[in-house]
Amino acid sequence: MLSKLDQKQGNSALYFKIYPVLPAQVRSKLPYPISGDDIKALTLDHIRQTRRLSKDQVQTLADRVVRLRNPRLRMMGFRIILMKFQTDPAFLKLCRRLLHETHPGIRLEAAISLAESAIASDPGEPALAGILLSALESKEMRAPDLDLVWYRYGQQPPGGSGRFALPPTPPGFPRPPDPDDALRSMIITALDRLEPYLSQSQKDRFKKAAPNFPFTIGH
Repeated sequence: MLSKLDQKQGNSALYFKIYPVLPAQVRSKLPYPISGDDIKALTLDHIRQTRRLSKDQVQTLADRVVRLRNPRLRMMGFRIILMKFQTDPAFLKLCRRLLHETHPGIRLEAAISLAESAIASDPGEPALAGILLSALESKEMRAPDLDLVWYRYGQQPPGGSGRFALPPTPPGFPRPPDPDDALRSMIITALDRLEPYLSQSQKDRFKKAAPNFPFTIGH
């Protein structure tokens, strides 16, 4: 399964476009289109269901997640490692690598996890506080993270495109929490863990961006 994350598989975007317009008789003789990203997403889901991986296998998984071209897959892989292997040394190493990742949503997720593990990691990582503070100050900076939450199968390459929308709340049921509010709370909690390592200017930004947060005297 780990080797599949590095393999080039699946059908091209051209095949996805041609297949639906072919006569039914022709389509019946051809394989149904599937993107390479969908194959990798299925592989990641199988890995998620695997009970145990050795330390070497966890490190291999982390190395291959970083190399996935689709950011939705990188986010999926990151969250699987977070969920199943958070205590493995490979996880914090992965978080540090992803602080310099190209997609801002994945950078933010890595920064939150690294800050929450501040005691066991390096709280002085230069990029860490800046990523969290910028996301706390701006909803637009949080949006890329929320955009990667959902992966849709069956899309033409690259797979998984399309942002997930919450379905309407049925009458009489409580409204689910706003995803952006939940993400903002996670950022505040992460920054609170980092507070002893923030500069005075960073503490001031934190207070200004979260005026209702119950800061202690030490803040």
